[in-house]
Amino acid sequence: MLGSVLGLLATLLLIAAGWWLGTSFGSAPDSSSAGLTPVVVADEQNTINVLDRFAPSTASLQIVVRGDAMGPDGQPSGGQVGAGSGFLIESNGQQYLVSNFHVVSAALEAGTADLRSDATIRARFPNVDGPVTVDVVGVNPSFDLALLQPLGAVPFPDVEPIPFADSDQVVTGQKAIAIGNPFGFDSTATTGIVSATGRFLESVGMVSVPMIQTDAAINPGNSGGALLNSSGELIGVNTAIINPESGAFAGIGLAVPSNLLGEALANLELGGVSDISDFRPSP
Repeated sequence: MLGSVLGLLATLLLIAAGWWLGTSFGSAPDSSSAGLTPVVVADEQNTINVLDRFAPSTASLQIVVRGDAMGPDGQPSGGQVGAGSGFLIESNGQQYLVSNFHVVSAALEAGTADLRSDATIRARFPNVDGPVTVDVVGVNPSFDLALLQPLGAVPFPDVEPIPFADSDQVVTGQKAIAIGNPFGFDSTATTGIVSATGRFLESVGMVSVPMIQTDAAINPGNSGGALLNSSGELIGVNTAIINPESGAFAGIGLAVPSNLLGEALANLELGGVSDISDFRPSP
């Protein structure tokens, strides 16, 4: 009898000691949080799906212009003078890269869509070895648009062109996904909403353009990138930010509507410099 009591007391002491050691020196993670699979809510999964499908279709652009002066190695001096973004579309069975005119303008002969003899534009796509050197097909300074194609034998990678949405159907409050190359960080995605539509602002061509306003973060290097809706369709071409203080994002980004790109596309494909196409919005 006494042995049974002593055995019971020993067992209780061991249990108490184990509890004290566990609480004093740390114990296994609470089973209520250990090993749980992260929960992805529906809206997050939608963003993930859009990026999986179309982030590979967005390229970072490097604009390199060499000067006339010789460097210490006897080669022309100069280097990268600009960077931006572009995205792949398909029109009339051809693939093109769309960007902003102001992104590529430093590489062009004044008043033309012709590359300077000392200029190179390189497009780098995610998960693709080496850049694609591109040529400028046509530009529309009025709408700050440029259309690019591969220069030479290296084609665009086998990625899905981004489809167009009807930007006239865009409404304030809907989700907006921006993909681009801010500050050289390739294939950066940001999300927000459409803050407003029909923000008439002057483009680089001094034409008043009805921009889409978004609070999805847009910074230097995002110019020329795609602004997508929750279906992965193009609603705008990211073009500008408003921040008089520093030039960095302050919550107001602006994009040229996809319908405006669609209206200008035929003239861009013809090549050279086009003006306001056959469509000119009025405030």
